[in-house]
Amino acid sequence: MHYNPLSAVERQRPWYNRPLTWAFAILLCLIGLITSLASISLQKIETEILDDTLVKTEKLRLLDEMVHHSRQRSVLLRDLVLADDPFDQDEIIQKHSTLAGKYLAARTALAKSPLSSEEQTILDNIIETNSDGYELQQQIKELASTGHLDEAQRLIANELGPNREMIYPEMMNMRDILVSSSNVSVHSSAQLLSRYRNTL
Repeated sequence: MHYNPLSAVERQRPWYNRPLTWAFAILLCLIGLITSLASISLQKIETEILDDTLVKTEKLRLLDEMVHHSRQRSVLLRDLVLADDPFDQDEIIQKHSTLAGKYLAARTALAKSPLSSEEQTILDNIIETNSDGYELQQQIKELASTGHLDEAQRLIANELGPNREMIYPEMMNMRDILVSSSNVSVHSSAQLLSRYRNTL
């Protein structure tokens, strides 16, 4: 049997002085580094997806608030022209004004949100149409509170009604866009995360 003195010398070296040991240690460090970087990147992607989802959910919530408050204000105007008691009228007008403030707050917050060009165009149309509707509602409240109920009812039927028929489809159109965008984003994000996890 052939005796290799170098092998014997190699075996006698301390473990930290063996090239193979160092190579293996370096390989483990590289694997650990790559895994850590991949994990950090995955967490960053997940955070970005979560932030995007939260923004879209908040925009949808604000729009739904606008729709709700707008419809409630229309109902209150109908109740206003049917109310006989001045105290009831005052209470209805107060509720209507409170809802107007909530509507404006939701609309302002939505306008400050990051909007696509299509969403911005629709919101601009909503604001313009609602501006005309606001003036009509102020006239209706003034007429009803001063006893001109027939004229107030005429404005509701002939002018405010058509105005609401213009604004609600715009709101529903924007809602459909936000829902569709959220669904696409969630689906694409799920696919991206799945592919990324499979590479780890």
